[in-house]
Amino acid sequence: MTTERPLVLVIDDVEAVRKLIEELLLYAGYRTATAADGAAGLKICRETAVSLVITDLVMPEMEGFETMAALRREFPGLPIMAVSGTADNLLDAARFLGASATIAKPFDAKVLLATVHRLLQKVE
Repeated sequence: MTTERPLVLVIDDVEAVRKLIEELLLYAGYRTATAADGAAGLKICRETAVSLVITDLVMPEMEGFETMAALRREFPGLPIMAVSGTADNLLDAARFLGASATIAKPFDAKVLLATVHRLLQKVE
């Protein structure tokens, strides 16, 4: 019996951040998908079985809070990790609005991966 590795979707409008998180996840053995905004991320979630979403909060087009609300409506059990480099109060708001976990940018790679692992353990 083979078990498929979890698919983690990374949504961030900054390509360098998306690539960094993607590389960390790939190194840790996860499969990844990426999107530059919430609308593209939602499209991926609707077409593919995603195990976890990591989303930035401040983005053009469809920002993180709107993305989280749509994900909660359509995929209520899907773990969501919110990341932001702006103000701590945005992360507090993200937790209040349903983020499973939050991490401030710049983040420590070990903390990010430990949080991903913890959130995926709850899903299994």
